[in-house]
Amino acid sequence: MRSRIAVALLAAFIGASRLAAQENPVARVANIVSVAVEEYARGVDESGKLVLQIEYQEAVDFLADARTQAARLPGDRAAKALAVLDSIVAAVNARRRPSEVKELEQRFA
Repeated sequence: MRSRIAVALLAAFIGASRLAAQENPVARVANIVSVAVEEYARGVDESGKLVLQIEYQEAVDFLADARTQAARLPGDRAAKALAVLDSIVAAVNARRRPSEVKELEQRFA
């Protein structure tokens, strides 16, 4: 059962990655952040307790990728995106409530 779920998630991620490659850079970064926030909510409960390490780590990894992509945005978009993204990264590192992280993501989007 777990292997089926893992295969399905991998297939969805690959499909999302292919789609992201066709998106404009700003939308791509926003989508990566959105996925990271979803993974975070699976890995950390509303009290900030780690419940699934792998989901938390995926969120951290996605945010690192988003940061790399955001730094490549044109003009002043990079600085603006990184400022909000850094607040999301800090909230995740501090294991803030997923609802708080979601609020930050909505500002980012």
